[in-house]
Amino acid sequence: MIRRILRQFSAYWRVFFRAQFWRNRLNLGLLGSGLFFNLLTWIILARFIKPSEYPIPLHYNIYFGIDLIGPYSRVFSLPLISLFILVMNFILAFWFYPKDRLVAYILLLAAAVTQIFVLIGAVSLIYINR
Repeated sequence: MIRRILRQFSAYWRVFFRAQFWRNRLNLGLLGSGLFFNLLTWIILARFIKPSEYPIPLHYNIYFGIDLIGPYSRVFSLPLISLFILVMNFILAFWFYPKDRLVAYILLLAAAVTQIFVLIGAVSLIYINR
């Protein structure tokens, strides 16, 4: 029973990794850059935002100044949400790739650009908390 389930599962993985999607360098580059920027955001936030018992500023507005404070752990919601966006765009791009490659490229590009903007937001969040 378990061997049958494992065999079925491995068959799905083989189909997944043998797909034409993985042979395209643009797909790999965009997906890799999105993952790189997301990982960089996690590392930078973990390195520069220290755990604290007190609330820390989470958002800054040029008109009103600091307008959102919260616990230290809420800082990591930013890269978590962007990781969710990256995964959802990857799933959609993987699904659209055989039908319409341009849509897949746009989805992966949007995911990578989102990761860059989130990294910029994380750097500004670090700057606010200094």
